[in-house]
Parts: sequence; C-alpha cells; structure tokens
Amino acid sequence: MVELLFYSKERVISHKLTEGQSIIIGRNLNNMNGVTLIDEGVSVTHASITFIKGSVNVCDLDSTNGTFADGKRVQAGSLASAVSEIRIGPVRVEIRRTASAHTSSSSPTKGLDELLATRSEVVIGRMTDCDITLDESTVSKRHARIFKKDGVVYVEDLGSTNGTYKNRQRIKGRTTLGPNDVLNIGLTSFQLGREIKRYGNESAITVENLEKIFPDGNIGLHPCSFDVPKGSFVA
Repeated sequence: MVELLFYSKERVISHKLTEGQSIIIGRNLNNMNGVTLIDEGVSVTHASITFIKGSVNVCDLDSTNGTFADGKRVQAGSLASAVSEIRIGPVRVEIRRTASAHTSSSSPTKGLDELLATRSEVVIGRMTDCDITLDESTVSKRHARIFKKDGVVYVEDLGSTNGTYKNRQRIKGRTTLGPNDVLNIGLTSFQLGREIKRYGNESAITVENLEKIFPDGNIGLHPCSFDVPKGSFVA
C-alpha cells in the first residue's frame, strides 16, 4: 500500500492506493473518483497514477504544464514506471509506503450482524469517520449505509459514483438485504452472517503497449500498459 501526499497551494491532500488501484488527478473531474487540485497549472484531467506489482506508475493525460516523474517530464500519453516522486504541474506529490491496508475502522473481521447489534446504522465509505472505511478509489466518501428497521435489514446507496451492487445488480435508493444476498462495494463483499471479504488483487485484464495512431500519422496515445484488478467495476 502507498500513501500519496499532494502538496497543493491550499492544503496537503492524502490519498491511499492498494495493489491494483489507480486514480485520476485534475482540476475538474466531473464526479470521477480521484484527486481534485485547484492549483493554477493543473489541467482539467492532468494525469493518472497506478499502483501495480509494488510500483507506482504515472501517465500524463496530455496536460498543458506537464507531469514530471523523478524530475523528468513524462511525454503525453506515456507511462513512467517505478517512480519515487511525482509533480503534477506545480504540485509536488510525495510517495510514502505503508505496511498494510486499512480495511475497516471498526475491525476487518467483524461482520455486518455484529456491527448492527451495537449501532442503528453502518455507514460505508472512503472517509475515516465512516463505520467501515474502504481505502479504494472506486468507493465514494460516503458510499452506502446499512440499517435495520422493524427487524428488516436495508441497504441504501448514498449517491455513490460507481454504485452499490446487490447480487450483481446496481441498486437505486434503498432495498432490503437478506441472508442470501451478496453486497458489493468496490472490491469488498458483504453478506449477513459472514465476515467482510475483500477480493484478491489479481488482475482480471492486463493491457500491454496500448497505443493509438491516427491515419494522418498523429499519435493519440503513446504505448502504455496497465492492469484492471479482479472485482472492480469499469464504466
């Protein structure tokens, strides 16, 4: 797991990545999951950062003022691998490696039943003040809540970007949650009567040397490679 520290002009922004995850960095992400930097010199969608096989990789998304990896400018559409420091336009990004991932603010082994026995609702999201905190780029700050009413358990999506899925179907608003239902949020699976389970980090799709060259010879995308982790949802 790595922690990315963005030294923005206004504040320092922290974002954690676990194996196989990626984020977009820009000035206006239009509800995309990622890090928003309002600093002058940061493009609307500036760059992407991935953490794969223990290495941090950065790809410039045709930014105006450039993306720099270890002091060298990354060519637009190209991927710089195994970097130790990044600069997004004027914003320095420090990379810190941490020992393990934080899966739940309560306990990674507690099930929903145990949590619901001690509180009226369980809020799941990326924020540290949630009952269950998931450090995943596909999880919204306050993603969903699970609560019990008149002996019935309900799950409610809180307007998340990438959705809450019950039995592989995206839910709208609130719906009941029974003992045989499987709930998926990002890479994490929930089921009543069972422990919270996180999917493995193996890749479902591996893309190597992807490039785009137009008929007139102009390059739309320089060769780059990336992995899509198993259990993730790609729009």
